[in-house]
Amino acid sequence: MASLAAGQPVIRFRNRFRKVQGAYLWIEWSARAIPEKEIIFAIGRDISDERRIVELQSQLQLATAFQQKLFPERAPVIAGLDIAGAAVPVAHLCGDYYDFIVTGPRQIVVATGDVSGHGLGPALAMVEVRSVLRGLLHNNEVNDLPQILWKLNQLLCDDLPDGRFVSLFLAEIDQDRQEIRHAGAGHQAMLFHANRQTTVLDSIGPVLGVIKSAKFPMPRPVPVERSDLLLICTDGVTESMNRERQQFGNRKLADFITGTSSDASDEILRKLFVHVFEFTSGQPVADDMTAVVAKFG
Repeated sequence: MASLAAGQPVIRFRNRFRKVQGAYLWIEWSARAIPEKEIIFAIGRDISDERRIVELQSQLQLATAFQQKLFPERAPVIAGLDIAGAAVPVAHLCGDYYDFIVTGPRQIVVATGDVSGHGLGPALAMVEVRSVLRGLLHNNEVNDLPQILWKLNQLLCDDLPDGRFVSLFLAEIDQDRQEIRHAGAGHQAMLFHANRQTTVLDSIGPVLGVIKSAKFPMPRPVPVERSDLLLICTDGVTESMNRERQQFGNRKLADFITGTSSDASDEILRKLFVHVFEFTSGQPVADDMTAVVAKFG
C-alpha cells in the first residue's frame, strides 16, 4: 500500500488464498486511497479460471514441443533409398504417427499410424505405440511384423478406453533383397511402379486396441525395383473435403503421386500437402494429415 500512500491513484495486484479443499483461489485487486476519509477502497475479482487457462496453455505448449521431438528429426541415410515423412496436426497435439527405425545397414522399418480422436488422449496413445514398437525392434524381441502387430494389439486392448483404436502400417524395407515386408492393421499403403502400375499393400488385420483375439497373418514380401515409390498416408489426407463436401480420395492421390514421382521425396510431400489445402479451398482441416514417401534408386 506504499504506492497509495505516495499518491498513486490506483494500484492493481494479485494474491492467492488456499481453500480448505487444497485448491487455490486467485484474486486480482484494484485499490485506491480516499485520503479525506483516511480509508483504502479495494475491489477483488476472482481470476482463478483465467489462471487455470493460462497454466493449461503453458502445459499444452510444453506437451506439443515434447511430441514434436518424438517425430524423426531427419530421414536416415540408406544407400539407394530416398525417404521423407511429415505430419500436419489439426490441433496442438497430433494423434498421427510416423517413424523411421533402422534395423540394419540397409534395412529400415517405416511406421505410419493414426489414433482415433484428437487431443491429449490420442497423443498419449501415439507415444505408447512409438515406445513399444521401438523397444520390440531394437531389442529383437519379435522376429516379424505381424507378431509385432499382435503384441501391440494385446497392450492397446488393455490400455485404450472404449471406442478408441489405432490403425497402423509397418513396412520393412530391405535394400539388400530389394523387397518390402509389410503388415497393416486397418491401414494400407500403395506401391507405385516405374511402369505406372500400382500395387496396393492391403491391411492384414483389424485396427489395434479393439479385438484382443485378432490375428495378423504373414503376407508375402513384395519385390521393388529402381524408381518404384512407396506411399503410406493417414486418412486425414484422403478424407479431406472441399466446399462441395467431396473427398480428396485415393484416385486423386494416386494421380498426384504419379505426376510428381520424378521429384525428391521431401518435395513430393511438400507439394502433396499444398495440393490438399488447395483442394479444400480454405475449409478447416478436420483431421491430422501424415504421409511417408520412399523412393527406390
